[in-house]
Amino acid sequence: MGNIVARRRRKSNPDDLRSIRVSARKDGTVVYKPYIYDPARQSGKRWLGTHEDLGDAQAARDEAAATPRRSDRDLTVDQVIELYLTFEGADAPTLKTRARYRAALKPVRGKFGRRYVDDITRAEARLWGQGQPVSVTDTARTMFNWAITEEVASRNPFGNLGRPRPRGRSDIKVLDEEELLMLGDVALTVWGSYGVVIRALILVAGYTGMRLAELFGLRWQDIDMRAGVIHVRWQLETMGSKRRQARIRELRARKDPFVIVVGGLLTRPKNHEPRTILLLPEAADALRDLPRRLDSEFVFLTTQGRLFSKSNHHRCWAPVRAAFAMTLPPTHWLRQRMEAEGEEGNYDFHELRHLHSSILDDAGVSERDNAQQLGQKDGGRLVRERYAHRDEDRARERTREQWDQRDRGASADQSVASRLRNRDETAD
Repeated sequence: MGNIVARRRRKSNPDDLRSIRVSARKDGTVVYKPYIYDPARQSGKRWLGTHEDLGDAQAARDEAAATPRRSDRDLTVDQVIELYLTFEGADAPTLKTRARYRAALKPVRGKFGRRYVDDITRAEARLWGQGQPVSVTDTARTMFNWAITEEVASRNPFGNLGRPRPRGRSDIKVLDEEELLMLGDVALTVWGSYGVVIRALILVAGYTGMRLAELFGLRWQDIDMRAGVIHVRWQLETMGSKRRQARIRELRARKDPFVIVVGGLLTRPKNHEPRTILLLPEAADALRDLPRRLDSEFVFLTTQGRLFSKSNHHRCWAPVRAAFAMTLPPTHWLRQRMEAEGEEGNYDFHELRHLHSSILDDAGVSERDNAQQLGQKDGGRLVRERYAHRDEDRARERTREQWDQRDRGASADQSVASRLRNRDETAD
């Protein structure tokens, strides 16, 4: 114990050079690596950088020695990242989200890992962040906000950096209802007899606002044609056996309900809240056209009768959107976007969810009822939490009334579906 105390005393002495390690690079250059005693570190010492000049190494050590010693609660960026990627609780991210966070935070770890979280200035975060993808700085900002909430950081150097944003969901342009029906008809042209499945997938997404994973996990028993509603109870997660076992362990630890199916898992929808939504007549008609398989309870299946995944859905969706874009005039925003941005400008299937929100808005549905249909927690949140079931029933009834009123306000010849049918009959 006496030797350890003596060593600590030598390291706190500015005139003692034994706290500076001398080494050589591959090219033979001599470098100096100053250290200082730091009880907050597991190793008991903190590295102060590599210097080619002994005077610079001494100055770095003297400056660190003059700085008041931090408490044991102060953490480095490395330590905060590990806490952020491993914390548990109701709001903990999934394994897939953690993997995405870990990849995004890797450059942050490489640049600031050995630094204390409160030592990083806003100026250096802004300067460094300019050369990084937006996903990196956004994840760093989210992590620091979490660290402030957990009281391991006092400020966020990555907050409000003012970086230009790429085209995202906030500025999505949507098709109109007539174009939605045309998109469904293109699926019939591209896929032939199997096109009725892709057409129904498109129209149900456009006329219900369901998320893609919710559509994959939709079962016939969840659809009540007589009442005109869909019970969105599950979403489908498809994955390999190894990752599925890890996901099952995670769900059991969080006490989240799930159902094991061939090739994946049925888990609760986003926000972990099942909901009942209105089944509009246009979506109901598309579902009635679907052939129902006796060997599966799921509504949407691939050509081989298997469950959908993101990859095999993309193979079905990509040729449909490409063929649809070619039917649009050259001045159409989607045609121009695809020509300007290439593959990145393609119409993402998720944008049909935004299209449904626009359709409801055009029909006069309120923002709160719109949010209820989409399963968004931010619209009328307080009302739904206090009067959940009663408010949901009223929301569906108001949405139904607004939709029926829209149909009553237009004659059969003026409705979108009728105009398209008349056009096709004339063409034949």
